[in-house]
Amino acid sequence: MGNISHTDLIVLLAGISVMLIVSRVASELGKLVKLPIVMGELLVGILLGPTVFGAISPDLFHKVFPSVGNAAIALDGIIKLSVVMLIFVAGLEVQLQMVLKQGKVAISTSVLSMIFPFATGFLVVWFWPELFPINENKLMLALFFGTALSISALPVIARILMDMGMFK
Repeated sequence: MGNISHTDLIVLLAGISVMLIVSRVASELGKLVKLPIVMGELLVGILLGPTVFGAISPDLFHKVFPSVGNAAIALDGIIKLSVVMLIFVAGLEVQLQMVLKQGKVAISTSVLSMIFPFATGFLVVWFWPELFPINENKLMLALFFGTALSISALPVIARILMDMGMFK
């Protein structure tokens, strides 16, 4: 395991700084129109990702968010750790007695929060496969997109509920 160089550290800190500053600005703007903070953060994730920022300025995108090297490995580790910590904190916030008291409402909300994103991802790919570059196996691609959306929906829903003060 090698040491991170001075240049890699600067790139890593610059990438984290860009993400934090831009997401904070977007979150504050979202608060003005009564959106949960996580909605601004999600929008920033899309805008700073390869879909928008990477398409507009690929060279600058790869300088700020490198895909190879020590800075890329460290950034990937920080991002994965952040997702795990978000789910961990959401789990700590759950009051089991209240969930058991809510019963059917809690269970139906949990199930629907997984089914709706899965169905949406699956149906979009199934009915519009031409929008996606991979057309080899439509069923597998649709299942993948549905699963990816339903899995990523759980921490987002938990964060929205936490931001709105409804997660107790």
